[in-house]
Amino acid sequence: GIGRSRVLGVNFSRGHLVTMNRRAGAKDAGAFLYHMSSGRVAWPSDITYEGVFYGHYFSVPPTETDIVKVEFETCASKDPISGKLDYFVSLGTSSKFDGTGLVKAGGRPPVHLMFVLDISGSMGSLFYERSAKQLRGKVEEGGKSDGPPKTKMTAAIEAICGLLDHLGEKDSFGLVVFDTKAETLLPLTSCTEEFRASAKAEVRKLKPRGGTNLSAGMTRAMEDIKDKTRAGESDHPHLHQRIFYLTDMNPNTGSSDTQSLLRLFREGAESDPAVYSTVIGFGVDFNTDLTESFAKVRGLNYFSVHSPAEFLRQMTWDFDYLVFPIAFDVEVRVADDGATGCKTLAMCGSPTPLADLNGALMYTNTVFPSQTMGKDKGESKGAIFLAKVALDDPAAPVHVITTYRAYDGTTHKSVAELRFPEIAGPGSPSIRKGVLLARYVALMKAYCGDYHLWSEEAGPSASKARGIDFSIDWNARNQTVRKAGKRIEASDALYLPLFQEF
Repeated sequence: GIGRSRVLGVNFSRGHLVTMNRRAGAKDAGAFLYHMSSGRVAWPSDITYEGVFYGHYFSVPPTETDIVKVEFETCASKDPISGKLDYFVSLGTSSKFDGTGLVKAGGRPPVHLMFVLDISGSMGSLFYERSAKQLRGKVEEGGKSDGPPKTKMTAAIEAICGLLDHLGEKDSFGLVVFDTKAETLLPLTSCTEEFRASAKAEVRKLKPRGGTNLSAGMTRAMEDIKDKTRAGESDHPHLHQRIFYLTDMNPNTGSSDTQSLLRLFREGAESDPAVYSTVIGFGVDFNTDLTESFAKVRGLNYFSVHSPAEFLRQMTWDFDYLVFPIAFDVEVRVADDGATGCKTLAMCGSPTPLADLNGALMYTNTVFPSQTMGKDKGESKGAIFLAKVALDDPAAPVHVITTYRAYDGTTHKSVAELRFPEIAGPGSPSIRKGVLLARYVALMKAYCGDYHLWSEEAGPSASKARGIDFSIDWNARNQTVRKAGKRIEASDALYLPLFQEF
């Protein structure tokens, strides 16, 4: 019981529970790991299905010809707590651009890249490196590091300089810095060798100062990149435009409400040509409530970083895959052909809310290539979407139609037949791993949610009778409980047996 739970990063100590994006959305579970390993119970929004999936490899048939290849798997699995039979369907995706395929295809399209760098006073705080052991709570905060701690500003400067060495002359780079106001430090310019050298010299002069007016930086960068587009300085048919936002995501001046910032991101994604966004949160200051909303914007991805080395890797080794969305509006619908019905009860691995599926079985607004392959050739990082479904007749086949729009403007359609086992079975290793991780996330959301947002009316969010519930709307619960002024800590005695069963 407890031993199995510890494999999943749960440690029953200090008086409470402590636990350790092939798609748009979260690229890791770093914020959740850090909060829980620091002796604080995270919020349910701090852990996402897509973030946890992205930390694991899933078996998918590789392809050398398809922009996006989809592969379905099904399984029937008993809830480990309630014993009820659940049905799941997974959609695995692979691409000819995965791993070394991107290099073989001639590399990503050129990019007009604007960096928006937070230079507020908080960026002068120390940025301790945190190893995997530290994230699992085995080393105290501020413990031994591989080197002297750096400030967030120093880590950002090193990462930007590393990225400049990674860009080519077909790419353009610009830099906007902001504190209480925004300034274009480097106009969007072709990345010649001479420009890269001068840009690095300017970046290394930066010092933290002032407050945090994120909206000013966003607005200035959007204006700069659109001016470059209007000038018509690139005739590449698939030129990509993206803005990277490097900040602690804690704006204290300007437009700081979620909806105002979300509107700015959406306006960029919906413009013609589109300007997409990447949000990078710095360590503990990462505001996951804010960025989880941003993940619903087309073409947007985000992640948090907890060490300078991790940040540098994202800006160099992972960069080409972060800035190249290969498909949009990937949708799976049940065919209207008289076959059995299939309804989605929960969607895991996509930031799209269940209410926004509009009758689809699965949907995600953006797909990115996987930057690394697993030990086996047929494995890709985070390459799975998982749906818990209800079936009219488990013995009957379900016909589904998958459609998507590729980065080059072409549209694609495929048809598949799904068959579900009538009794519980192990399923393939890939879907078995997906179901296990999804249940783990749902159970941790339940614990964290009941700790912070206990509802007398709803009762325990997970129990022997209820099982593991994927359907709880924690945003709605958050608003209700906060308005009522309630904050009742859930008892460890309630969840300890559930984790032992899990």
